[in-house]
Amino acid sequence: MSNTQFLETNETVIVTSGSAYIDIDVLACSLALSYLHRLCGRESIVCHTGKMNGTIPESIKVEVNDFFEKKLPCLGRFKYALVDVSNPKYFESFVDNEKIIEVYDHHFGFEKYWKDKLGKFVHIEHVGSCATLIWEEYVKLEKVHQLPESIAKLLYLAIVSNTLNLQAFVTTDRDIDAKIGIEKLGFIKAELITEYYSHIEHQLLNDFKNVLLNDVKTHDWEGEDCFIGQLEMLDSGELIETYFLTGTATKYIQEEYVTNGQLWFVVISDINRGHNFIFTENRRTKRLIERTFSFTFDGNFAKSDRLWMRKEFIRDMS
Repeated sequence: MSNTQFLETNETVIVTSGSAYIDIDVLACSLALSYLHRLCGRESIVCHTGKMNGTIPESIKVEVNDFFEKKLPCLGRFKYALVDVSNPKYFESFVDNEKIIEVYDHHFGFEKYWKDKLGKFVHIEHVGSCATLIWEEYVKLEKVHQLPESIAKLLYLAIVSNTLNLQAFVTTDRDIDAKIGIEKLGFIKAELITEYYSHIEHQLLNDFKNVLLNDVKTHDWEGEDCFIGQLEMLDSGELIETYFLTGTATKYIQEEYVTNGQLWFVVISDINRGHNFIFTENRRTKRLIERTFSFTFDGNFAKSDRLWMRKEFIRDMS
């Protein structure tokens, strides 16, 4: 697990991620990894400056609000552990790259850079959810039965969300094994997944603007910034009718992100139907999507052949 050779007396491990926002995977991984450090006898805290986004139900936001720092403590000597991020461009500003001792991520592009720096303490691997990697550390260290119920549920929901309940193409056998392993702890009720998505859909329909805008990523596509939103629902019908067919979603995107005809689209995952709706009103974006992914637009919507995650679109846009 932890790179103890780089830890000195009275140093605290700060577990953190990217600065833009906190999603369910970041939240679960950071809390679980910090707890694992403490189980292994090391001082550790979680620190995030970003806001929790729409993948985290309001009830969970309230429960965990006091579990992490909103800014780096003024006093102390720190080393850093990163979860769900490995591109230095997106790190929290307080992270000292020379004091990073471990990295857990499932996004690719910086594997060699970190392997050269940290060797075996880098875990950048092809899994659907970063939470799977953290769960595997608990298994390896035989600490699974010391995992608190609240953190176990977060890891479970992170795997569900990041694999679209194991239906996304990014899902691996390791994600499936991790989900089953957590279920065996006895904390997971049969209705938890339905309840989770019900909460997500409720806050999405009632606070659509903030949920949409707090989960937009920017990616270079043919030399231009492309803004990509992502929404995950069991059934997207009401959402599409209320916010996309009325032009409301476009209005919010254009007010916040898009100027001068910039590229943009929103990936809407409909888990019950087993496919995505890809939405944009930008003509150039439509042409690029049709050329790159072979999806055909009917008006402002294209339908995918299966469930895609945003990170899969980003991978193939490169």
